[in-house]
Amino acid sequence: MRTADELFGKEVGNSHDAPKRVVRLVSASTIAPVETEYVLRPYIPRGEATWLEGVTKTGKTMVALDIIARITTGTPFVSGEQIECGNVAIITCEDDPARTLIPRLIAAGADRDRVSFVQASVGNEERQIAFLADLATIEEQLRAANVTLVFVDGTFGVLGVKDATSYTEAYDAMLPFVGMVRRLNAAALIVRHVRKSAGSALDKGIGSVGFGALARSTLAVAMDRDDETRRIFAHAGCNVGPIGVSYAFTIEEAKIDGFAYPVARAAWGERVEISADEAVAPRSVDESGARSEAEEFLLAYLTEPKAASEVQVEAKKRGLNYRTVERAAKRLGVDFKRRGFGGGSLWIPPVRDTEPHSRRDEAPVAPVANETRAGPLSTHGKLCSRCKRIALGHDQGDGTHLCRECVGGAA
Repeated sequence: MRTADELFGKEVGNSHDAPKRVVRLVSASTIAPVETEYVLRPYIPRGEATWLEGVTKTGKTMVALDIIARITTGTPFVSGEQIECGNVAIITCEDDPARTLIPRLIAAGADRDRVSFVQASVGNEERQIAFLADLATIEEQLRAANVTLVFVDGTFGVLGVKDATSYTEAYDAMLPFVGMVRRLNAAALIVRHVRKSAGSALDKGIGSVGFGALARSTLAVAMDRDDETRRIFAHAGCNVGPIGVSYAFTIEEAKIDGFAYPVARAAWGERVEISADEAVAPRSVDESGARSEAEEFLLAYLTEPKAASEVQVEAKKRGLNYRTVERAAKRLGVDFKRRGFGGGSLWIPPVRDTEPHSRRDEAPVAPVANETRAGPLSTHGKLCSRCKRIALGHDQGDGTHLCRECVGGAA
């Protein structure tokens, strides 16, 4: 009995000795069912290609290198999911291994003995890897090294397609590579940049949809819309299993031996209730107005602790998007308390100090130097970034506000 993988074609390269194509019918009863295995459940399935997508500088490579480090050391993922120790091969045409990737692998704690870089050369000259030309040799090398994961950074550079927007070219270029991955029962994690326009996280990848058609899983990395100091890792979709939960992460600095300056690496945070579509959605021109409206609603409505379900119902009555209200609550300093299993959360309003600044118990805060820099005064309450009270505030141009007392009385 043959498996589906054995039935997957192995025609690669431009050999003139390739056998004649044959079309036939194959009975489903002769194909053995295969249960999906994972390198990292449920995000990265074995025997399939997984896209890792996001705009430039969001931390895609950092996430990939962190996952690689966990695979090479058998370290569980942030979710607690166990990872089987294995070998990794890296194909890159964007980053210099010695200057960029090796230092970051060290910072991430990878076992470098289990990491290899796929390189090509003609004589003494190094050449760029090309899937269609080098795939047969690549497969031999990966099989000999018993590779668990192939990480590809710089997709279009190694595919060699002339028209990345052509479905036929994209599909034909990816098909042999995916076939190789299936035969090896390895996983492929492939970086792809995305468009900045609106759309589903599954449809934002640059190039033809033919590229995405052959991938069975898609991961998205984006800046957090609520906190610009952190990023979001989300599972956009999967054809062979469930969708994984989303996590926040930051980019931190790590000191490594022999380097005068620190090296960047990913640092995982908490689980977040943010979908991939929400994470990659562009900011709309009306978003600032919607956020201001949401803040005004909360300042008026949230006078005492309220259940999240109550807030959601009231926000819907007023035509407000609940996610926008959640973002506004975080900016205002609302505290979210869990109420036990199945009990939802309780929204607790921040302390409101309506007394004059000079009557507060703590020592007065010194005025901000050069009060002429105070921006426009808000028309509704804002959380002062210095004294932490809610009052009319001056826009500081960086997303924060200072109350009138903290800017020395500037109007």
